[in-house]
Amino acid sequence: MSLHYTSRPKVAYSFTLSLYVDDLIYTGTNTKMLMEFKEDMMKTFEMTDLSLMSYFLGIEVSQRNDGIFISQKKYTKDLLKKFKMYGCKLVSTPRVTNEKLQKVYVALEADASRYRSLVRSLLYLTTTRLDIMFATSLLSRFMQNPSQIHLGVGKRILSYLFLLEDKQGFKFGGVDNVDFYHYLGYLLLTKSNPLELLTHLILTFTLLL
Repeated sequence: MSLHYTSRPKVAYSFTLSLYVDDLIYTGTNTKMLMEFKEDMMKTFEMTDLSLMSYFLGIEVSQRNDGIFISQKKYTKDLLKKFKMYGCKLVSTPRVTNEKLQKVYVALEADASRYRSLVRSLLYLTTTRLDIMFATSLLSRFMQNPSQIHLGVGKRILSYLFLLEDKQGFKFGGVDNVDFYHYLGYLLLTKSNPLELLTHLILTFTLLL
């Protein structure tokens, strides 16, 4: 369940809350409002305050005075190891320029289950790696009958990720930066599935019910 509230223009406060299983996550533009919400919830329910968010569903969150930085370094490393691409040959781009993928190839069929797992993992990684979004979206068109060629393109993306393993993620300029809250608002409007939304959230506080 997700809830997004924006006050009247004269006040310009924003509050975002998401509840998934036993995790209650919220953020907003007014510190006093957030503290009052936390105190009210802890009085009403039995909760533990886990303070600032640092890791959630494969997303690492680093919150500092100069801004909020999110990345998926551990997730990327685990993904490379899962598909035995850790330590692979490096490439500088996620796909070959002007390469056009076809639906049907004479090439051998790929393991469809493994291919889908790879593409879904890469799609999840686009939370912080926007540079692979286009190439990954192309691969998602061939989930039904993937060939070894399609799988090879997917492995090229993994090779590219290994090249930039330590240079990934993006930063918001500050906790009060309006872009941070615009991003949350965008996610609430575009992610209808609660789990899909939660995997994209940048978080300020986490309470464990």
